[in-house]
Amino acid sequence: MPPYYADLHIHSKHSRACSQDLDVPGIAQGAKRKGITVVGTIV
Repeated sequence: MPPYYADLHIHSKHSRACSQDLDVPGIAQGAKRKGITVVGTIV
C-alpha cells in the first residue's frame, strides 16, 4: 500500500493574514504541487 501524505491543518481565505488563493480549487492545486494526496477541509 503506498504512503499517504496529508496536510491536516490548513486555513481558508477567510482566516486573517492568509492568501486569497486558499479556496477549495487553490488548496487542491497547492496540495497536488506538493505531492499531498489527502486534504480535508470544511467548507
